[in-house]
Amino acid sequence: MKTFRLFSTLLCLVLTANLFTSCQKDKVTPNEEAQDNIVGNWEVMDGIATVYSEGTIVYEGEINTSGDMSFKNDNTGRANFTMDVIGEVEEVKGDFTWVIDGFEIVMDKGTEDESRWAIIDDEANQQSLQFTYEDDENELEVEFLLHLVRK
Repeated sequence: MKTFRLFSTLLCLVLTANLFTSCQKDKVTPNEEAQDNIVGNWEVMDGIATVYSEGTIVYEGEINTSGDMSFKNDNTGRANFTMDVIGEVEEVKGDFTWVIDGFEIVMDKGTEDESRWAIIDDEANQQSLQFTYEDDENELEVEFLLHLVRK
């Protein structure tokens, strides 16, 4: 049970602290077409968190979400949603700038770090974005996959 609690705490801390930090290792093949559907208002519907240790999945679970994100034509955006990962609720709020770089959305919250989200699904009314974070201290790789639906 201690290990389960450690993973839940780690997931919440990693996701909120590193939502806008860089990392770019993908487990899922990104969409191979140009991403021109991201502009608009999106409801953050749900997600999946997966933790790997030495290439083996040690945790996989649902991320319950509530809220939205927006991406404007002027390459600005806003996040305003909450996430519940194993009972730990975190808020993700704030303005950011964004650009498309190949098959990734690069988001910058105005800090020294930026986050790179692989575009897995790029449909007119649905987006799936994947962020991967490597926790070198604990030798873990944490992967987040969020699903967005156009409002």
